[in-house]
Amino acid sequence: MIDLIALYNQGRLPPCWLLVGPSLITLPFAYKTAGHILSHPLEGPPLDPSHVSRHIQLGSHPDFFLLHSETEIGIESIRILEQRLLKRSPGWRVILIDTIDNLNRNSANALLKILEDPPEHTLFLGICHQLGTILPTLRSRFQKISFREKEKVPASFSSKWDVEVKTMRHYAYEGQIDPIKRWCRSVDSQYLEVIFNTLKEQVYQEVHASLSMTQGSLVKNKVEKRVERYEKLTEFLNRIKGAYLDKTQTLLTSLFISVS
Repeated sequence: MIDLIALYNQGRLPPCWLLVGPSLITLPFAYKTAGHILSHPLEGPPLDPSHVSRHIQLGSHPDFFLLHSETEIGIESIRILEQRLLKRSPGWRVILIDTIDNLNRNSANALLKILEDPPEHTLFLGICHQLGTILPTLRSRFQKISFREKEKVPASFSSKWDVEVKTMRHYAYEGQIDPIKRWCRSVDSQYLEVIFNTLKEQVYQEVHASLSMTQGSLVKNKVEKRVERYEKLTEFLNRIKGAYLDKTQTLLTSLFISVS
């Protein structure tokens, strides 16, 4: 597998990449790559990776732009991207298109014009499920990395589950069900236990973090709420062990419990 982080560190990173394969693998790869690039600027000391990753996941990082739609990415989204690219940035920017298959003809042609002369220090990552759906002239602008369904992700991406689950919890918190459902459908059932353990660990760490805060009535209420959330999630996960349940509904329920 091509290591984009290594290419970036060597100063040899081409600007446009298609990540072809299931979202379960390609999205963590994309977010991990973006997190490294944006936390290791061209000049100056490295930034806190966890701080950068959190802003990426929340959509609040100024140098990260996500184009996402469950159905179709229209030309309006490309116009917004064009405006974002007009703003100067001292370092690299990362544009994630999820999924590039969902570009319509107008938006694909508009993106093609951008990529004919791509902005300096800007990385375009296109999540792709079916290469045949992409306009050939647009496809020719990208280099490709293909991921097989059961491909083992390198050790450098060991936190993929953590990133993936955090992203889905953010969607749950915002009440965005469609991207969660799509992710649920892409998850292989053999990974459910790993996902549930990751989810439980994140909620536990939130309880632990709140316990270390300065005491006060507001903090006490937050601690109690997080403890209750952890207990509800633990109870639910214990109850479904060994049961034959709908995968999507089970994941949805556990995610919403984790942010309730």
